[in-house]
Parts: sequence; C-alpha cells; structure tokens
Amino acid sequence: MNEQNTPQGRVIITSGRSLMALAAAQSLGKRGVEVIGSDCIEPHLLSFSKYVEKNETYRSFNENEEQFITDMVAIIERNRPEDDRPYLLMPVFDETHIIARHKQQLPDFIQVATPSAETMDRVYPKKNLSYTAHKLGVQIPETHLVNSREELDDLKEKIEFPVLIKPENASGGRGIKKATSQQELLDGYEKTREKFGASQLIQQFVPGEDYCMTTLFQKGALKASMAYKNLRRFPTTSGSGVLRETVDDNFFKPATKQLMEPINWHGIAQLDFLWDENPEHPPYLIEVNPRFFGGLFQAMASGIDYPWLNYLLHTTGQLPEDLQPQLGTKTKVPFAWLLGIIDENMKISDRFDLLTKAGKVAFDQIKEKGMREAFRNFATEWEKAGKKPEEASLSNALEEARMAQSEVFTSDDPFAGLGFLYALSYLVKYRKLPPEMDF
Repeated sequence: MNEQNTPQGRVIITSGRSLMALAAAQSLGKRGVEVIGSDCIEPHLLSFSKYVEKNETYRSFNENEEQFITDMVAIIERNRPEDDRPYLLMPVFDETHIIARHKQQLPDFIQVATPSAETMDRVYPKKNLSYTAHKLGVQIPETHLVNSREELDDLKEKIEFPVLIKPENASGGRGIKKATSQQELLDGYEKTREKFGASQLIQQFVPGEDYCMTTLFQKGALKASMAYKNLRRFPTTSGSGVLRETVDDNFFKPATKQLMEPINWHGIAQLDFLWDENPEHPPYLIEVNPRFFGGLFQAMASGIDYPWLNYLLHTTGQLPEDLQPQLGTKTKVPFAWLLGIIDENMKISDRFDLLTKAGKVAFDQIKEKGMREAFRNFATEWEKAGKKPEEASLSNALEEARMAQSEVFTSDDPFAGLGFLYALSYLVKYRKLPPEMDF
C-alpha cells in the first residue's frame, strides 16, 4: 500500500510520559499525522518531541475515572479538526481498557483505537484469561483465584510447589512472588495483599524463558506479528526488559490464533509466553496485554510499525500484506540496559544505596573518558564495596549491547531525550522503572 495516498489525520495519544507514547508519536508524526499528546502530569516525554503539535492534561484515571472521561471528552472536542481528515484517539497504557468501557460517552466524530470492552474482558484481567484459555484449549499454567486467607487455606491439598503469587490486576510482573512451601505461600500472600489487595492468583510455576508475542488483528484475522526475547532485565529477577532481541514468532502463532481468532480480536495485543525452548514442547501462555506494550520500539525497529498499522486499521481498514519482522534486531532502554548488565553480574538491586555512590563516580567521568573507562571505574568503586565483577562476563555483555538501537535518543528528535529524565529520577527514587515502562 502506498503511504502517500493515505489521508493525513490528527491523533490524540494518551500516557504521554511513556516510551510507548513517544514511539507512537514519532511513527505518526514522521508520516505527516498531527499528534496531540496528553497525560495527567506535565511536562512529560511527549512535551519534548518535535513530532507533537501540542499537549493536553487530564485527571488521573486512577484517582477519578469519571473525571478522566469528562476531561477526555473536552480534549476531543477542543481539538476537533475543522475539515474531514481522520481523527483518532489512540490510548497506549492502562487507560486503554477504561476508554474502551466508556466509548459511548465519547463524541461520535472521533474514532477510538481500542478493541471492544467486551472482547477485552475475555482476556483481561488474568482470571478472565484463565477461563477463556481453558475454554478454547490454550495451554496455560494451572491457576487458582483466591480472595481471602481462608480460600488460600482451602488450596493446600490442590497445589504442587513451587507456585507464583500474582496480583489479579497488576501488569508487567509487578507484585509477583514465588513460593516453594506452604509457609512461603502464606507469607507471600500477606505481603502482596498489603499492596495489591486480597484478590490474587496462585499459579503453577512453569520453567522456561520469557517470550513476548506482539500482534495486530483485524476482526479476528492476524495481520501483523513479531516476537522478541528479553536478553536483560532490571532488576534481573523480576524487572522489565531493558535489552531485547527479535526472534522467530512462528512457534507462538498457533496458540495466539487459537485464543484471539474465536473472540474476534480487533486491534493491538501482546501475549506473554514461557517456553523451555524445546521444539517438541508447546509454550505456556502467561498473560495478554490488551494494549501497546513495553517492547513497542523493538517491534518498530524490526520493521513492524504498530502505531502506523493501528492508525490504518481504525481509519482506512487497509493494511499492508505479508509483513515480516527483521530477525536478530536488538534494542535497549537508555541507561537501564547498563544497570541490567551490572545487576546480573554484581546484584546491585540488593544494595541500591551503593549504586548511587559508585554511579556518581562513573557518570562524572563519562564525558571526559568515555563509557568504557567510566564503566571500569564503576566496577572499581563497586569492588571496594565488596562486589567483585567478572571482567569477561561484563565485557561480553557490553559488546552484546553495543550495537543495539537505543530508545528515545534519535538524531531526528533529539530533545525527546530530556523527557527520559523523568524515568531516571523515578528509578533513583524507587529503585525500579516507572510502571508505564515496566512490562
């Protein structure tokens, strides 16, 4: 399909602080689509991108869902094009499901780039996915929903350890704990309940590697897909992917189609799998994100431009044929990829206070002596604290990441990198990446 013949339009993108929003804005802006950013904070990442015409502010949907929708209606009406160009609302993060539920309250002159709320409810939250997957014969780990300590006690004779404790509505691995005994299960449940509430999933632990299957469906038909594997995470044991690589997605297509075709999915979705990498063993489906995903830049760098495809899907319905991702493509999240490598070798997430001291020494020298010398000095400072790195392992890891494309810092949108300071400040304060980056 010739992109030059596609009508230029106007798109409102939500969660403007996220890297997903920036990737979407850059994709659409480069093609002449007018982008309006929005978030409940300001400034945010989109505030610094040259591909964003203006930015709007709405009330946090976590604080007041009805006011969030009221604010979105006002933003939509305020920015309505004067001509008949395509006009689209494209949510990117957790607000996607909220907007889908309230579609009838939004003006009818704007297209809304979400699946229907009813369809989303088939796979989200996790308890709904468990029911749907079982009904359709998709392999998932054995899963039990508990809403109280009493219900947890009733499971004693029904589960085999180890198991995972998962908050029902959390995403991106947040709040997940592993239990290898009855006491660990009880203790883990209580700790998770304090932060996420009593409703939790107790799920069979399945060994294997994490794989992310990204997709775009048109009325139940798979139109685009790519899969990637997280090579590095931060923190190492439970954090988000910070260094990724595109892999063959054919092994994940059967389960993906088996789940998404019967429910007539229409739009973007990411499916998380665990696989032991034995070709004779099918992967286990773990979770479905019914929205954009943390590896969006990875997909785009691999040749599958989901924001643009999502725009075409909801404005023209005409999509390119036979899209194939570039296997072996690697991308990294700025700074966080380095923390992932260091953490894997020196377990800095266990001693985050020492990271600040050692990191300051290294960062002060980056301009003067370069990344490699600064990194060596970081290792020296860390060794003084009793954490000795393995030189060969660190060197190999650095070389692995060296050629990976970097999110945010692109030559044609240089000031967008300033917005990444938000993520860094969050990382320093809370010792993890912000939730909208943590998938």
